[in-house]
Amino acid sequence: MAFVSLIALREVTSDQQEITYFGCHRDVDALCSHPAPNGQHTLKWAIRVKKGTRNYKCVDYYTAQCCNQHKFQRIDWSPHGSITIPNQDLTYCKKNGE
Repeated sequence: MAFVSLIALREVTSDQQEITYFGCHRDVDALCSHPAPNGQHTLKWAIRVKKGTRNYKCVDYYTAQCCNQHKFQRIDWSPHGSITIPNQDLTYCKKNGE
């Protein structure tokens, strides 16, 4: 069995948009987080790089997160495609991927 460690890789595009590439293990959710006012974070789904893989990216200086599966499923019902959570809820996530 091979052990592969994926770490977050950062890239800045020509228009100065930061992109973070990362991976998450099976049965966890790939999310992107950004600090929000009052001790909170904004969460949105990460963008899958290629269909059928567990490789993702976050854009606009968002931080890569691998979170407990379905913990933040309510993002699906948000009209903005994101939710705001208290900082302590990030304990359900692993920062910068797995």
